[in-house]
Order: sequence, then C-alpha cells, then structure tokens
Amino acid sequence: MSDSGLHGYGTTLSGATSGAIAEITNISIGGMEVDDLDLTTMDATNKWRIFKAGLKNAGELTLEVLYEKTNMATMLAALGAANEDWTITLPDGSTFVCSGYLRSIGAEVPVEDRISQSIVLKLSGEPTFTPNP
Repeated sequence: MSDSGLHGYGTTLSGATSGAIAEITNISIGGMEVDDLDLTTMDATNKWRIFKAGLKNAGELTLEVLYEKTNMATMLAALGAANEDWTITLPDGSTFVCSGYLRSIGAEVPVEDRISQSIVLKLSGEPTFTPNP
C-alpha cells in the first residue's frame, strides 16, 4: 500500500533539551540546498560556464504553533542557545532527525482568530531520515 496519502495529524517534534513542542499546526522542512562552485575558466568550451556541487546546507525547520504560554517561555529561553538534536516523528513512525538552534520566534495576534507563534530552527550538519518499515 502506498503511503502517499499520509496526513500530518499525529506528527510530533521534540528537542533533546527543550522537550516536546506542543500545539503544532504546521512543520516546514525547507531550504536544503547545495552551493554551486563555479569552475569556469577563460578557455571554457564555447563560453559555457562549468559548475560543480559544493557544500550542503541543511536549511531550516519552520514551525507554526498555537500560542501556549509554556511554549513561549521555553522558546524564549532557548533562543540562540547551543545546537540540540530535534526529532520529527511522522504518523507512520518514520523519523527525521537533525541538529540545530532556535534562530527566531514570533507571534501573530489577530483580532478575530487564534494567536499563533512562528518558530525557526536553523539546522546544522547532516539530517537523517529513517523510514519506519
């Protein structure tokens, strides 16, 4: 059976030091990329640039969470602290594990809707994905 229709309900995120992050409404794993190394020389064939893959960047985790005062206090205390290991556990038991630090937090306080927080974790080093068999 294909797991392509898996929904996010039940996904969790936990930091080795910060513990579980509650009230998550969205997790975005983004910005993974590889730098370009330009190896073009003045005698490149037909003036075509030549590139090679450089260093990898793990990117960021961006979280949207419902405002919850314990989350806010935990995140403020962790802002700019040392890297810690973070584990996202998907509903099928697969895990995405990465190291990173809390880069930024913010809040949105609309007049007629829920208060939400945004949390950005800057990833460091190589993340791992382990599918659940």
